[in-house]
Amino acid sequence: MGTEEVLRKIRSRDGVLDAFVIDEDVLSMIEGEESNIRTSGGLVYENLGIDRSKEMDTHVCVFSKGFITDPKGPMVVMTDDTGAIYGHDVPRKCKLSSSAVRNGAVWISDDFVVYPDIIPKSEPKFVVLPRSVDFLETETTSYNPALSTDGLLKERFGFGGRGDLTTTIVAFNSGAQTF
Repeated sequence: MGTEEVLRKIRSRDGVLDAFVIDEDVLSMIEGEESNIRTSGGLVYENLGIDRSKEMDTHVCVFSKGFITDPKGPMVVMTDDTGAIYGHDVPRKCKLSSSAVRNGAVWISDDFVVYPDIIPKSEPKFVVLPRSVDFLETETTSYNPALSTDGLLKERFGFGGRGDLTTTIVAFNSGAQTF
């Protein structure tokens, strides 16, 4: 699927205000900003969506009211280097089964649980998970950037000050040859 077809499909979604192909300068800005983030509690922040998107040749920045697809599972996890998950978000529209939130979970907000019985074996971190975009008929990955990156992208593309919008980066292979 080519870039124009992907843009057309994204822009036709309910709630999408606009979508823009982003260049290497914007990608470098995103990567630089995301690499310097620590959470308010001092935890390391890691965005696996960026890592996965590097395998793709085209990146699109989407501004929408809400998510462009309903999450099918956690989008952010608290983990350590062993991969033990001791906390995760529970998106409101997520179709998680009741078994997705284990017994003993402690709700620390209306959309985040922690498991106090799991002790991190290394420095804990917040990890943003990559997601696919199911309405596109091509292999994709997507992620939502951190708030600071979100603000920079909104300023860059004319949506500054719009805290009501969700920013999503969608990456895919357009099939275009680059030499």
